[in-house]
Amino acid sequence: MLDNPDYGRGTGRTTKQIQTAPHGAVFVWCNSFLDYPTSLAQKLNRTDLIIIRLSQFDEQYIHGRNFTGVIFDHACHLSERNWRTLEVARRRIKDNNG
Repeated sequence: MLDNPDYGRGTGRTTKQIQTAPHGAVFVWCNSFLDYPTSLAQKLNRTDLIIIRLSQFDEQYIHGRNFTGVIFDHACHLSERNWRTLEVARRRIKDNNG
């Protein structure tokens, strides 16, 4: 199952992730084609989300930023660098009230 690249597709997992993301969160998409997640976020009235490519999520991207949340699409395969960056980003997550 997990070897199948289509595993989990069409199950509504991305929709649920977008719906339940904190206001203003960063949503990290699994590849460089942002049309689908951007369109889905608009359809779900979640234009507050910041949608980026997985390749953008690095030390330079998070430098000096605070976050309300960082959500990775279920299809993302994080590299060692992504995991290290996430560790730092988690320490910078603030609730959306301050």
